[in-house]
Amino acid sequence: MANCSQAISISSSFDDGLSSTSALDQMKAAVNGYASNYCCGGNIPITTDKIIHSATSAYQPIRAPPVSLRWDLFKEAGQACYIHFPLDAPVDGHHTDKQDHMFQGLLEACDPATFGLGGRDAGKLDTNRFSTNFHPHDYGIVDTISQSLLPNALSHIMKDRIEHRGVLAELYKLNVYSGPGGKFQAHVDTPRGATQFGSLVICLPNPFKGGQFCVTHKGHSTFFDWDENATSIQWAAFYSDCEHEVLEVTEGHRITLTYNLYCVENIGGVVQSHPTADAAFFPLMQTAKELLKDDNFMRTGGTMGFYCAHMYAHNHKATEKLMPFALKGIDVAIFSVFLKLGLKVSVRPVLQDKNNSDDEYSDEDIYDSDESQHVLSKHERTQNVGDAFHPIKFLEGGDMSGREEREELETGWPNHRVHDVLWLNSPFPRHGHTGRGGWEVAYARMAYGNQAELEWRYSHATIMVTIPTAGERGGVYDL
Repeated sequence: MANCSQAISISSSFDDGLSSTSALDQMKAAVNGYASNYCCGGNIPITTDKIIHSATSAYQPIRAPPVSLRWDLFKEAGQACYIHFPLDAPVDGHHTDKQDHMFQGLLEACDPATFGLGGRDAGKLDTNRFSTNFHPHDYGIVDTISQSLLPNALSHIMKDRIEHRGVLAELYKLNVYSGPGGKFQAHVDTPRGATQFGSLVICLPNPFKGGQFCVTHKGHSTFFDWDENATSIQWAAFYSDCEHEVLEVTEGHRITLTYNLYCVENIGGVVQSHPTADAAFFPLMQTAKELLKDDNFMRTGGTMGFYCAHMYAHNHKATEKLMPFALKGIDVAIFSVFLKLGLKVSVRPVLQDKNNSDDEYSDEDIYDSDESQHVLSKHERTQNVGDAFHPIKFLEGGDMSGREEREELETGWPNHRVHDVLWLNSPFPRHGHTGRGGWEVAYARMAYGNQAELEWRYSHATIMVTIPTAGERGGVYDL
């Protein structure tokens, strides 16, 4: 597995034991902000087995055959050379001793890159000079980008048909960074069109040292360390406004394919049995680990919740089978990160209070005496969490006291009550009865008093994370 490290500033001020103010504030800011989801990445193991046995099975991780490259020789018209990566991988069951010679030919065929030091340590091939048997769509990478990055990109493109948007990955260039000295200074790419929202970098399986890939957005950096795994295809995708750089390659040759990512009409996942993406590469991961390492955060354990930022048609029975696979954007990042950390994570509907507040009891805000600038949620509340996603229910009805309604819920809308949920965000307000803002009608009933009235209550899709006690979670988050 590829390594990922992240740089983030976490202060060390704590409250009275209920939570760590700085770490919790950092988490809340992350999940509610763009910075939590500006890049993603993963790796695909190489296999020499037949692709029909290795890449199309639902019962094992996706794998890829050796990556083949063909490039033109300008000196000999109509002549092309061929190589595959890893260099020592057998092709058609046979090893070849020509690989090293062909690899040297590839290096010589590259044009000096404009960002190379005097053209000596970095080279490139434009797409009109080479071809490859690898395409990111074949191995779930484009699907992952569609699920993770596209939802928050270019909101003005097809804004009335968001569900019909898709990702086009256009091969742009092959780059070679050679050690010692090969590197690319920090920069921000200029989009090559109005619909480009990001870039994808594929690192081919070839040994090298150094050459970390650093992606930075608003002071938060994610480092992709690809030099320790020369037997897998490794990748990173990021938004166009992110600064990125290639640190110095100290030994060997770092070979990458770069793709431009465009928002297009969908012509055709992160959370799956064997995902292509690695949750360790989500920028949110480091913040989550810092929070869980803090013994003053939810010392006695409990439940942490997040109101899904994207809207899902969750009052349907089919939703139970679609979740968590249908999550997207920040929602899929939060679910994947805490699942990667070994916690119990679920996607469940939460009932709205009859009085139109978001929970059964209103928040009681308190101020920490040492750091009065922080408002801490005492999170004294009880909420009805659905045991599953239900279609809209029509209950028998009864008096307006609420007692009969609670009894009807036991069988009509099976749920359990969860106390003291610590919410990372607030839901968007509900607009009328349309379900806008993430709220949808959960059930309706007739209530009888002086006159009969039709009542209904709403639910919202949420991500619920079970937090172990400080003693149970100590020292297990050093991924």
